[in-house]
Amino acid sequence: MVLDLKLPDMSGFDLIDKIQKESGKTDLPIIVYTGKDLTEKGREPLRQVADAIVVKEANSPERLLAETAMFLHRVEANMPEPKRRMIRQVCDKIRPGRQEGADRGR
Repeated sequence: MVLDLKLPDMSGFDLIDKIQKESGKTDLPIIVYTGKDLTEKGREPLRQVADAIVVKEANSPERLLAETAMFLHRVEANMPEPKRRMIRQVCDKIRPGRQEGADRGR
């Protein structure tokens, strides 16, 4: 999940807490993408629940993409081969003509 801390009806912290309580899972993959100015004290609780914190600035869209891609690559790398093959087949249908693994760093 990519999450901005500034939400219209609740804080991002509250949303993370609510999702964790309702799902019963505390190991959810979370990337915080926020324009909120975070102090070191403010970052500490996020480090407990988020895999990465990206502060919105000039190069932040690229960093968000990189963090998300790295996370998804780790997930794919840990999948059994039949599931990885299925993902490659879907990608081939979406983007025919690409080289095998060319955009996944292989």
